[in-house]
Amino acid sequence: MFLAFNNRGIPVKISGVGTFTPSIGRHGDIRHNFRAAKELKKGSTVADTYHGEIINRERIGLSDEE
Repeated sequence: MFLAFNNRGIPVKISGVGTFTPSIGRHGDIRHNFRAAKELKKGSTVADTYHGEIINRERIGLSDEE
C-alpha cells in the first residue's frame, strides 16, 4: 500500500517514524525523501541509547582538515 501511494506522488506519513515523499530528479530518476518524526529524532540523539558498533571511533571530533 505504501508504494501505491508513493508511486502516485502522494507522501506517506508513518506515525512515530516519519514521512516518505517521492520526487523526480532532473534526470528522471525517482527518489524517496525521508523526514524523520520528531520522536524518532529526539530518541536517537541521546548518547546513552546507542549500543551499536562505531566504525572509526577515533575520528570523532576531528575537523574537516584533519
